[in-house]
Amino acid sequence: MEPNTPQPGRIAPKASSMSATQNFGGIQKALHQLPEQTKADIDKGFAKMLSPATGMAVNAGKSKDVEIAVTNRNKLNDFAKNRQMGGNMEIPSSEKRLTPFGRVAFIGFAALVDATEFVLDGFAVGVVVNRIIDMTVGAIFLAYFFYKGLSIADNSSVFGSIIGTIAGEFIPLVDIAPFFALDAWYITRAIKMKDKANQTAIDSEVKAVIEEQQRQAWIQNYQEQNMMEQAEELEE
Repeated sequence: MEPNTPQPGRIAPKASSMSATQNFGGIQKALHQLPEQTKADIDKGFAKMLSPATGMAVNAGKSKDVEIAVTNRNKLNDFAKNRQMGGNMEIPSSEKRLTPFGRVAFIGFAALVDATEFVLDGFAVGVVVNRIIDMTVGAIFLAYFFYKGLSIADNSSVFGSIIGTIAGEFIPLVDIAPFFALDAWYITRAIKMKDKANQTAIDSEVKAVIEEQQRQAWIQNYQEQNMMEQAEELEE
């Protein structure tokens, strides 16, 4: 029997006309269209496959999301009440997942790992030690990704860069490139963008509060002016 000849009772597989890039793009699009609960389930599923530590990071990231949302909401409520009472409370800032120092520290840690592996490549023992470092640091990057509240469905390119970095570190000669440092910059950039999105959401609500305050002030001034005019008419 020819290798490609379908057996009786079985359907021969169709040749795929879709390239790997198109396939990956379709997966990304499908992920973004999933309900939030399904996205969370996907993240938890990946976490269980990776390691217990990453699973804990997922839960911590979800808790961080809730904590930041609650804190930001409380800040907005306090701001709205203050402005309604005629106060001049400063515009609140969103809770941040990553400080400038934290970003520099994480990238610095990754650069130190790259430099250490570069030196170890000059020794025979480096072949074994570097692989252990790659797996350990790769797991740290994955845990960090989830711990900071990033999700696979919404940040598939960042998640893919981590997997690509780990794979690249296992390729001889190619592994001398500073993959971890570059990936650390990319991950922290995604976290920074998420912080910026939170701040934009707060600024939008703050603008609505200020516009409402100005509207109420205009109404009050209009009513007071009318009352004064009515009082002057009565005196006449």
